[in-house]
Amino acid sequence: MRFKSRHFIFFILLMIAVVIPVGNYGCQRNTSDHLKYMQWGDPKEVEITRALLKEFEKQNPDVKVDIIHATDYQTKLNTMLAGGTPPDVFYVNANDLLYYAEKGVLLGLNTYIEKDRKEFDIGDFYPQLIKVFSYNGDVYGIPKGFTTAVLYYNKDMFDAAGVPYPDETWDWNKFLEASKKLTKEKGMAGFRQFGIDPGFEYPLFIFQNGGRVMNDDRTRCIIDEPASVEGVQFASDLRNKYHVAPTAVEAADSPVGLEVRGAAMAIGGRWLVPRFRRITKFKWDVAHLPRGKERSTVIYTVCYSIASGCKQPEKAWRLIKFLTGPEGQAMQSRLGLEIPSRKSVAESDAFLDGQAPEHTRVFLDAMEYAGFLPYFNRYPEARSKMDNRLEQVWTGKKTAEQGCKDAADAVNEMLKEPFQGTKDR
Repeated sequence: MRFKSRHFIFFILLMIAVVIPVGNYGCQRNTSDHLKYMQWGDPKEVEITRALLKEFEKQNPDVKVDIIHATDYQTKLNTMLAGGTPPDVFYVNANDLLYYAEKGVLLGLNTYIEKDRKEFDIGDFYPQLIKVFSYNGDVYGIPKGFTTAVLYYNKDMFDAAGVPYPDETWDWNKFLEASKKLTKEKGMAGFRQFGIDPGFEYPLFIFQNGGRVMNDDRTRCIIDEPASVEGVQFASDLRNKYHVAPTAVEAADSPVGLEVRGAAMAIGGRWLVPRFRRITKFKWDVAHLPRGKERSTVIYTVCYSIASGCKQPEKAWRLIKFLTGPEGQAMQSRLGLEIPSRKSVAESDAFLDGQAPEHTRVFLDAMEYAGFLPYFNRYPEARSKMDNRLEQVWTGKKTAEQGCKDAADAVNEMLKEPFQGTKDR
């Protein structure tokens, strides 16, 4: 999954975060006392946000909100934090929550949740999401939405190859056999067609094989344990042994991906849906990921947080309540980018609206066996070290056993050093 861009982001975070001071962060000063709301997203998402904020201001005439839309979001946010002028309300990724909470950047929300418990039902949110945005007993963000990772597939390619569509009986063996039949030297688009474009979220294959990346208390990397090594080896074999997935060189040489018909299947989250709904050249759908020794997938999620020391916390909380309320969640759900974090909205027509994909419920049903990547305050640095050491596994120059040992050694050496906060970002 986009190795080079991930490495670049980690480098930028490392450079920017060293200047973030520890302590209390006030809201950005402005003469109008408008709330500053910061987000990323494409123009359609910004359009929906503007409509939401317009309705919020209508219902809250004493509050005005200014949008800060950042394409290079993390860099801009860290720069604003470093300058002591952060936005009032802003997106925080699940993998960043612990870091920011420990730094004192975020406002604890328990007091506000308890005060408004009659009108703001925290129990309506998926509990896994609330847990990942909590730290030391306090909630530091309300989940905006989420997605599980699922299997996307090109129905026309399956029909042409005479392969039955993936279903809940699929295990790695059925998945591999189907991938072989769907791999062709010259596919429907006129260039090489691969059975699967797996991306590079290799922990998925580790989890499906019963392995783990970190131990339970996140003090040791155990990606070199047998079950984890087997999962990484399977992901590598898809490219280098069975040739049903593209290597890095093949991906650079020709179009690869389900949407350009360079692959029959792809692993991804709900964020692909808006793009795929514009496809007219073939039919597509989603299914559960194939089972290894276990059935497993991962959850990706983002929350709304408030800057600590905010001068207008009550107004900022009102904004978050609106955005994560039934009305706000329903409006955002129409984008198709994510699953509503409120169970009541996710189970309503606002999400299950009959639009493509046909089996939208797969995203919800996957929550029964979904978990998170091993987020902790040093996970971004640990992940970067693992990614670097596994590069040669994906190119076939090292075995998974060698690459996983190198990765574990690098992370565990890092963990011997005392955590210095900004040093690790």
